[in-house]
Amino acid sequence: MNRIVRLESENVMRLKAVSIEPGDEKMIVVGCLNGLGMSSTLDSIEYALGGKSVVPAKPIRDGEEEARVVVELDDIIVTRKFVDGRAGQLVVEGKDGKRFRSPQRMLDE
Repeated sequence: MNRIVRLESENVMRLKAVSIEPGDEKMIVVGCLNGLGMSSTLDSIEYALGGKSVVPAKPIRDGEEEARVVVELDDIIVTRKFVDGRAGQLVVEGKDGKRFRSPQRMLDE
């Protein structure tokens, strides 16, 4: 079973930046005042792993030109960059640095 060992998200929706490393914790609590990016933090994970169909028309924070999400799982690292409001580049690589040729298909499986 894959679990998130690190999350970095920048300029996604209302979120400026967040970095989370849960360590050995079985659960972490994501909380803050309303409107500061709690939902955007969780949405970042979905946008990185779920594919273009789950990404909204405007995933980038107002005033920014690009956004990035990195989700490190037990055995892979998923990086999705957004440019001009599109789900731009998706890279999925193993911990050994090897990139998967069909990254979204690999995630879907």
